[in-house]
Amino acid sequence: MLYDAWQRRVDTYWLWIIIGVPGGAVAYFFFVRMRDYDARQLQQRLLTAVQRPESIERLQFRYEQSPTIASRITLAQALGDAGRWHEAADHFRGVLARRPDEHDALFGAGVSALELGDYDAAADCLQKLKALNGAYRDFALYPELASVYDKRGEPERSLELLETLAMREPRLRHVVVFAERLVQWGKRQKALERLSVALREHEDAPRYVRRSNRRWARGAAALVRDLRRA
Repeated sequence: MLYDAWQRRVDTYWLWIIIGVPGGAVAYFFFVRMRDYDARQLQQRLLTAVQRPESIERLQFRYEQSPTIASRITLAQALGDAGRWHEAADHFRGVLARRPDEHDALFGAGVSALELGDYDAAADCLQKLKALNGAYRDFALYPELASVYDKRGEPERSLELLETLAMREPRLRHVVVFAERLVQWGKRQKALERLSVALREHEDAPRYVRRSNRRWARGAAALVRDLRRA
């Protein structure tokens, strides 16, 4: 906490509180550190971790008592999380029968079909969702659709899709996902070039952006080291 306070150039009294007041470091953590963007993300992850998800049985009962679109999607998502893909797929398809353009159902049906090996059905759902809302869940459909193309033996189509995302939304994590796929298909030099550029841009980014991308930066740096050693 002292190091953090020194980095932030906080008011001097916080240094004395941390040093001389019992529990001062804890007070600093909650009143100063937890106001930081990165710390709030940590706080949210901790809260999510301690919250027990509702059981599938309870969600099934709720859906039976109130068979709404929302309750059925929630049940289907829980079934997917539990690896019960056949049941999840049935519910997602049931939603789509009533509401063909429902984004959550299209994504869920696409992922379920991918897990079940029905790659054509997965492509149909995910491509439709891409046309309706390509930015759905912060572009979550792109890696899933790329996996579908890989499974169908269309690596160039997979690479083109991820490259389009990396160029359209050049966030570090998108570049890393694209680079990993390039390595998978033997295009190591191109992966190294893209990662090197992305890491230089990361170093020039504002501090809050660097903080939010630290995990991806570590992964990118490790991949660069591996590629240079090869």
